[in-house]
Order: sequence, then structure tokens, then C-alpha cells
Amino acid sequence: MDTTPLIRSRNRLRGAWMWPTFLAAIIADALIGHSLPALSSNESVLAAGLFGAIDSLILIAVTVPASGWLLRRLRPDLPKVVARDYTGTATVLAVTLVLLIAGLANRGSVTAANHDFHAAEDRALSYIHNNAPPQWADDQSTVQIYGVQPPQIYRVCVHDLFRAFYCVIVSGRSVKYAGHESPARFADGL
Repeated sequence: MDTTPLIRSRNRLRGAWMWPTFLAAIIADALIGHSLPALSSNESVLAAGLFGAIDSLILIAVTVPASGWLLRRLRPDLPKVVARDYTGTATVLAVTLVLLIAGLANRGSVTAANHDFHAAEDRALSYIHNNAPPQWADDQSTVQIYGVQPPQIYRVCVHDLFRAFYCVIVSGRSVKYAGHESPARFADGL
């Protein structure tokens, strides 16, 4: 009886972890990147998953051939495909671990940015409530905030039923009236 097909099947099962791990890591990267963004103060689930997937694919393409060869030098009993799969799986897990560590390291700055954002919003709404005409001062449920130079300068606008805007600029602790220009036009630079 020829045992070669059985050995190949066993090796394929032993070395079939990279792509299932890759799919699970995309989900983990998406959740980690959304809840603990490494590079910004907020990141969508889709963007975080895509970022982790692209990083993993690039590192798999670049490092796995050489690391698989090195693993086979250390363990000659492993077939080439199994050695590459093991190193590819380790690479995918390393990318997820690096994203987690970077997200935890950036957590303080994200918390500080969110605090500054909410503090600016609170100062602006207090100013609008105390100084704006009644049509804007009474209804503050339609707040739009644009970060001009976060975390120092924000432009905060509220609008009335007719989409007329009342805007203020929050710069540090000072709040000043900034006109009636819509936030969309302001963001476009018009």
C-alpha cells in the first residue's frame, strides 16, 4: 500500500492554518482598530479590517518565503508547504499583536482628543444658549462640529428649522461668534 497520499493529506492538514487565521485576524484587526485606533482618534470597522488585511498580505508576501526556508533549516522534517504555512500564520498573528499594542499605546491620546472635542462642544453650546437669538439658543439638537485645528480650534454650528446656521469658533477657552455660513461650505473652503 502506498502511504504517500496519506502523508500528503496529513501535511496539508498540519499546514492549513494560515488562511483561516488570516480571516479570523481580519475580524480581530477590525475590532481592535475600531475600538483602539493606532493612528488616529477614530477609525471605522471596515477601514481597520482593510488596514490589517493589507498589512498581513504584504508581510506574508515579503517575509514568508525566507522565514519558511529558515524554519526548514531548523526543522528539516517539515515539508516546504507546512513550514511556509507556520511562518505565515505567525506573521498574521504578529500583525494583529502589533496593531493591539499600537492601539493600547495610542489610547491616551485618543482619550485626550475626545475630551478636548467634548469640552469645546460644551463651551460652544453654552455660549450659543446664552448669546444667540432664541431661534438657535433654544434648539441645540442639531449641532455640527468641524475641527479647524484640533484639539485647539473648532467651529461649532447649530441650525434652526429653516437650515439657517449660527456658528461660533472655540479656540482654547475663548468662544467667538463666527457667522451664518454652513459647515459644509466652510469645510469645502468656499
